[in-house]
Amino acid sequence: MQKVLPEKLSRSAVVWQMLAFSWLLLPHLSWIPIWLMLLSAFGLSARWLIHSGRIGFPHWSIRLFLVLIAAVGLGFSFGVSASLEAMVALLIAGMALKLFEVYRRRDALVLIYVGLFLTGSGFLLEQSLFMAPYLLLSAAFLIAALNSVWMGADVTLLKPLKVAGFMLLPALPLMLVLFVVFPRIGPLWSVQTDTPVAKTGLSDTMSPGDVSRLTRSGELAFRVVFDQGAPPPSSQRYWRALVLGDFDGRAWRQSASYDSSPEPLLQRERFVHYTVIQEPSGRPWMFALDAPVTSDDVRMTRARTLMAASDIHQRRQYRLMSALSYHLQPELSEVDRTRYLSLPKSSNPRAQALADQWWQDVDYQPQAFIQRVLMEFNRDFIYTLEPAALGAQAIDDFLLNTRQGFCEHFAGATAFLLRHVGIPARVVTGYHGGEWNPLQNYLIVRQYDAHAWIEVWLEGQGWVRLDPTEAVAPERILQSADEVFSGQAGFLADRPLNTWVSGRWLRQLQLQYDALNFSWQRWVLNYHQQQSNFLSQWLGELSYQKIALALIVPFVFVTGILSWILLRARPMLPDDPYRRSLQKLLRYLSRKGLERNPEETIRQFALRLLSEYPELSSSLQKLADVDDLIRYAEDTSPVQYQTFNKAIKECYRRAKQLSV
Repeated sequence: MQKVLPEKLSRSAVVWQMLAFSWLLLPHLSWIPIWLMLLSAFGLSARWLIHSGRIGFPHWSIRLFLVLIAAVGLGFSFGVSASLEAMVALLIAGMALKLFEVYRRRDALVLIYVGLFLTGSGFLLEQSLFMAPYLLLSAAFLIAALNSVWMGADVTLLKPLKVAGFMLLPALPLMLVLFVVFPRIGPLWSVQTDTPVAKTGLSDTMSPGDVSRLTRSGELAFRVVFDQGAPPPSSQRYWRALVLGDFDGRAWRQSASYDSSPEPLLQRERFVHYTVIQEPSGRPWMFALDAPVTSDDVRMTRARTLMAASDIHQRRQYRLMSALSYHLQPELSEVDRTRYLSLPKSSNPRAQALADQWWQDVDYQPQAFIQRVLMEFNRDFIYTLEPAALGAQAIDDFLLNTRQGFCEHFAGATAFLLRHVGIPARVVTGYHGGEWNPLQNYLIVRQYDAHAWIEVWLEGQGWVRLDPTEAVAPERILQSADEVFSGQAGFLADRPLNTWVSGRWLRQLQLQYDALNFSWQRWVLNYHQQQSNFLSQWLGELSYQKIALALIVPFVFVTGILSWILLRARPMLPDDPYRRSLQKLLRYLSRKGLERNPEETIRQFALRLLSEYPELSSSLQKLADVDDLIRYAEDTSPVQYQTFNKAIKECYRRAKQLSV
C-alpha cells in the first residue's frame, strides 16, 4: 500500500532530479558526442519549463521523434559496437529522454535508478584521484533526489541532502575496510570490458586511415618514468608495440610466428632504464622504447615486442631496459626472408611497375633505392590527418593519384616498394614522442601520438628502423604530436572539449592535474604490494576464510552501532494505556501506508481518508469523538474506556479489510 501523497512532484524533487543528472553528466562531457550534450541540455530546460507550467508535456509523437533522433545518433557515433562508452552513452540518452515525461513518482524513480547505474559505470571509464569523492557525491545527490520524491511539497531544498548524508555516513567505515581488504580478491574485483578502438588505440592490423583515426582521441595511452630523470630526445622516442609482417594487398597484419624466441640483439649501447604505467586497453600488447633488451615478467615476442598473458583490463606497471643503439638480427634465415618479401601477385600493379623503374634507375642498389623513395615523398607528397579515400588498389592510388596520406600510408607504401625489389621490410606500429611533465618528471603518451614506421633488413646491419614520415614531415619527429596537429581538422575530433585547453596557464593547469592524478595512481599500484604485506603481517597466511572474517567483523560492528542508534531514536510509548493503544494503532496504520501527518488531529486524519477509505474514516471519526471526550473530560468513567477500546478494535478490523 502506498502512502497517501500527491502524485505531482514537488519543486524540491524536480530540482534534485535536474541537479543529479547534471552532476552525473559532467565527467562525460569530454567524450560524449555534441548531439548528446545538446539533447541533455534540451531535456533539462524542458523539464524545468514543464514543471513551472510554461509549457505542457510534449505529445507522444514528439517524444517518439526524440527517441528516433537518439537512436540514429547512437548508431552514427558508435556503430554496432557494444563497447563500454556506447553503453554509457545509451544510459545518458535514456535519462535525457526520460526528463520529457517525468510527472508521477514512478517516472522519477526510473530516472533515479538509471542514474545509479550511470554512477557505477564511472569507475569503469576513469579511476583518477577525484573520481571516488566525485561519485560519492553523485550517490548523495541521487539519494537526495530519492528522498525528495517521498517527502511533502513543503520540504526545504537542503533537507533531502541532509537525510542522504545521514544515510551514507555509516557506510564510510565499511568503505575503508573494503579498501584495505577487498583488492586482494582478484577474481571478484577484476571487471573485464570490451573497449572501443578509440580507447584501445592500436589494432593488430593496419590499413589506410587506421592510425590517423587515433589522432581524434586525446585518451591517455601510458606514462613513463625514466631512472635517469630526463627522457631521450624526441627523435629517439619510438615506442614499439606491434610488428606487422603479412600483407594482403590492403592491410598489414601480425605474423603468426612471433611466439618463438626473440630475434638476437647485438652491439647494444646507450641503455635506458624506465618504468611504464600503461592504461587499460582491452588488448594484450604492451609498449617499450625501441629496442627492448630486458622486461620485467613480460613475454617478449620474436620481433621484440611485449605481450601480456591476457588482455589488459586494469592499469599495469612494469619495468624495462632498452638499447637506443643496436644491431637487430644481423643474419636473416630463409624462412624469415621469404616472409618479409611476400606480396600478393596481383596487388597494386602500377606501384610494382613504379618500383621496377626506380630500382633500375639506381642501378639495383638498396641504399640508393631507399633514398629515392624518401626523396619522392619529400618532393611531391603531402602529410595530412585527413587524406583522400583510396580504392581497392590502395597503394596505387596513394603513390600515383592522391599523393597525400598519414604515417600508415607512407610506411605501408614504402614496405611494399622495398619488398617488390627484393629488400626485406616490415611495418612497426606504436607511438612516437610524448609530452614531458616537469612537475613529476614523467612522459605522457596519448592516443594521438600513435605512429607507424618500418624496419628494413640490410646486409651486415640487420633490421634498421626507417621512418618515411621523417622525409615528408620532419616536424612530426622533432616536435610533439599536439604541436604539429593543433589546428588541423580532425585532431581531437572525438574529444571536442580538449581543443579548448589552449593557452599557457590552461596547459600548466592540465599538467598539474595530471601530475597529481599520476602520483595517486602510482601510489595505488604500489599499495597493492604494500597491502599484501600488511595483510600477511596482520592475518598471517592469507586465505579467503580470513579475508571474509576481516570483512564480517567490521560489518557486524557497524550494523550493531546503527541498530543501537535507531533503537534509541525510536519514540517511546506513553505510560498511559489509552495513549499507548492509540500510538499502536497509528503505527499499524503507518505500516499499512496510511501515515498521519504530525500536525493533524485524529479527526483531520479521518477526514483526509474519507474519499478513498470511507469505512475506515467512519471508524476513525468515532474514535476521534471518544478521544475528545476522554481528553477534555474532568473525569473519565470505565464506560468511556470500554467505548474507546471498541473504537480501537473497529479501526483495526476496518484496516485489515483494506486491499489496494
